[in-house]
Amino acid sequence: MVKTKILLVLILVVSILSMASVTLDWGRVYTLPGAQEIFKVAAVEDGVYAFGYTDEMGFNEDMLILKFDQVGNLVYENTLGGIYNDWISSGGVASDGDLVIVGTSGSYGSDFDIYINKIGKNKFTKNLTKLGQDKGTDFVEVNDGFIVIGYGSDPETLNMRGIIVKLDKSGNIVYQKWLPYFVPGSDTKPLSIEKTSDGNFIIAGTIVQIFENLTKFYLTKVDKNGEEIWTKVFSPREYARGFDVKEVPGGYVAVGYEGSWKTKWTDIYVVKVDYNGKIVWERFYGDIEGDHGYSLAIAPNGHIFVTGYITNPNKDYKDKDIVILEYDVNGNLLSERIIGGYGDDVAFSIDIDNKGNLYLGGYSESPDLGADDMKDVFVLKYTIK
Repeated sequence: MVKTKILLVLILVVSILSMASVTLDWGRVYTLPGAQEIFKVAAVEDGVYAFGYTDEMGFNEDMLILKFDQVGNLVYENTLGGIYNDWISSGGVASDGDLVIVGTSGSYGSDFDIYINKIGKNKFTKNLTKLGQDKGTDFVEVNDGFIVIGYGSDPETLNMRGIIVKLDKSGNIVYQKWLPYFVPGSDTKPLSIEKTSDGNFIIAGTIVQIFENLTKFYLTKVDKNGEEIWTKVFSPREYARGFDVKEVPGGYVAVGYEGSWKTKWTDIYVVKVDYNGKIVWERFYGDIEGDHGYSLAIAPNGHIFVTGYITNPNKDYKDKDIVILEYDVNGNLLSERIIGGYGDDVAFSIDIDNKGNLYLGGYSESPDLGADDMKDVFVLKYTIK
């Protein structure tokens, strides 16, 4: 049941530092009652889908799906959910034209479960119910179905372990298993997956070492059956978190952030590994505050675009501003842009279509950009020159 209504849709005026290779086409702050965040954007031929949650009352999150056309008009809106918290972590359009969403549901099972919903002519819904707290994070389509990842409670240790599931085109489970890397006393959280050119899968995420109060960057490559090819767990400094990964010529590029307890600040961290998981180059971006990278996409020209946020040290107050970074395949920083108003503005997802249309999604709390006093949907479109 759709419960939202439009309060305000604005064309944004954003503060620009420098980026010669892209131009801003439009930005939208879409305000609804309560709080909203976008965790995933998916570019399509006629615009962009945005997936996340809406929480009108402050205590009950519902799954949120929006679509904007290429000039920024809202053309589709839908909410899904029940009496408990439900949200979408990833979504996109399948090869048959149906929408696919993956996330977490507290309403359709006994507790929080991995939730998959295919919306359209070949629809199905799958709630992977088991005892414990489970969360769905991402998916990728394959020829005969879908590969879904997430994490859930291990019944013996109660730590979080990575989960990989294959569904056929009708939503039937082909296999469901733990991902290979697990250390008792640590949580393993796979957050993104991509199919590789050799028919396998590359996964990025985070390892939380609970007793050491540390986190590590997590990369693993698995075959079509979910079996380990290699795994790399690492951190440039005292702690790091991984969020997204894509294939590029010569290997894979991943993004997250890393930092030190001594300095009490973090940098955006971009790393390229070869096909065997060996580090080729590392890049750090940030100042003296907290700066996080969350998502990356590869443009038609082969350049790597990264987004997340920086804590702006140039303002009289400290708030978060969206950042877009452009690298070449060798890790050279080509351009940068910072976007924000008088409040927190964060991008969690970036996607680029084959025509060079670049989309960002996240949230805004900046009243000068049109946001209310809670988090509101923030979507921007750029054209790559």
